[in-house]
Amino acid sequence: MTTAFRSIADATLRLRLLQSILASSHRLILLRRRLALACFFQDIRYLSQQADDTIDLKGIARHLEGSQFMMSNATDYGELAAAIGILNIAIDCGDPPSLPYATEEEKTFNRDIDALSLKIKSMFADIVDTGASHMGRTEAKEVLEAFQYRLSYSVRTKTPPKKSLFGDSTVEGAAGRQMMEAFVEKGKQETSFALPDSVQRQGRLGTVTAS
Repeated sequence: MTTAFRSIADATLRLRLLQSILASSHRLILLRRRLALACFFQDIRYLSQQADDTIDLKGIARHLEGSQFMMSNATDYGELAAAIGILNIAIDCGDPPSLPYATEEEKTFNRDIDALSLKIKSMFADIVDTGASHMGRTEAKEVLEAFQYRLSYSVRTKTPPKKSLFGDSTVEGAAGRQMMEAFVEKGKQETSFALPDSVQRQGRLGTVTAS
């Protein structure tokens, strides 16, 4: 694998090499993920990573802030799509906390996945797709979109919470919703709908005149 990493620099060719490694055993899966991480970070040290080392989701998100992932007129969208394909292989299942999930560890893991998913979504939005005249951009957006959905609905341990008027519809958002509802109810009770004295006097005068 060291030879392959050193001799192949093109991201598209590296992706094809990774895709040719069949995930038929746990050992091959680890080998493929290590090579993918080495290709994504351009760092051969990942090839000697320990088997029990979990993937650094925050580190991946930071790496995606680099200039090579910023959209510009010089962006090679084929290379970008290949890099995201390599990242997809590297992340695999994302290395979630062991079952049964520890509440705080699971929340931290899902927050990291959400942050990474948001970054991928931002990259997707940054690509100006002009249609058939730039198929490379369209294909790159398709790769980014598919990866973002996989992060949110496959790698994440739970489906992302649905948004409601008062925020998340999950238990985490219950306290906030209750506080907002109490605030609204208190406002209803304290609000006075009495008319100003001048208006009330006019009303009384109108009544007397009419009589």
